[in-house]
Amino acid sequence: MQSPRQACGCLEAVFFTWETHRRARGLASRLGLRLHEIAPGGNRICRYARQVLSTLRLLQLEAPALVFVQNPSIVLTVLVLLWRAAASRNARVIIDAHNEAITPYVHDYWIVRWLARWAIRRADFTVVTNSRLAAKVRTIGGVAIVLPDPLPSIQSSPPNRLVETRVAQALVIATFARDEPIASLLEAAGQFHGSINFRFTGNARKLAARLIQSAPANVEFLGYLPEDRYWLEMRQCDVVIDLTQMEDCLVCGAYEAVAVGRPMILSNSEATREYFSSGAIYSAGDTSSISFALSRLRPEYDRLAQEVQSLREALAVSWGDRSMDLIATVQRASQRL
Repeated sequence: MQSPRQACGCLEAVFFTWETHRRARGLASRLGLRLHEIAPGGNRICRYARQVLSTLRLLQLEAPALVFVQNPSIVLTVLVLLWRAAASRNARVIIDAHNEAITPYVHDYWIVRWLARWAIRRADFTVVTNSRLAAKVRTIGGVAIVLPDPLPSIQSSPPNRLVETRVAQALVIATFARDEPIASLLEAAGQFHGSINFRFTGNARKLAARLIQSAPANVEFLGYLPEDRYWLEMRQCDVVIDLTQMEDCLVCGAYEAVAVGRPMILSNSEATREYFSSGAIYSAGDTSSISFALSRLRPEYDRLAQEVQSLREALAVSWGDRSMDLIATVQRASQRL
């Protein structure tokens, strides 16, 4: 049987993204796509100009039969769809749609919502991480394929025993975006001084100064971490916390925690409970719910640690099956060109 890489590699397939993102790299690697990660520095106007020109140049040079495009960026997605129309190409365009590409949350403006719906209807397929997002794509008029993120290719390691006398180490995955209940997390953290330390990843300069200044003593802001340091923090922690108020969002931190083999505290959404069905405690985004989830960590830790190991194996198998379904669907569509 062919692997997903072999099956997709037989097509002239490329993947465009205008940012550095683990999902894009994982999909491109596992599916055998040529990844074009166009993320130059500079101010916004210069950056967009360079990205547009670089993307058009590569499309002209490679003339791919199959183009995966990450959305966000909506500008990149619209550009590729317009290129196909203007060049009268028969190329298949597949949107790899993050939540913001289906129901804009951070950039919830009418023009972004309109462009998102237009792009979904014009693309051949829209790939999403879960069935609830797929239902929204179909309601808009698009063709949905469900494919969650592949687990990162990283070696797992057994967690340490969380005995009563040891201070637990919690790694909080944060970007300090609107959907993250950071204020509630900080307030809850203060209730566990002496029993749990909290280490926040991400650029804390995005956080209001008053929240940083009032953070409890058992909280540390690590800043943006290089790759090797990030995985070291993952391995040294006892639990990974990644919370979002976006209802249908499967957060990157959960995939990473499963890959490493760490129990999780995740948002109490249907999509999250369905995919990360064990090895996790689920919490709403308010202070009392987060505090209750944290209080359960120590008495339930051994069970959670065992569950996450089993979940890692199950998700790896199910992803392989889903990826082959995606490739089979795309190949059938490409044969009709």
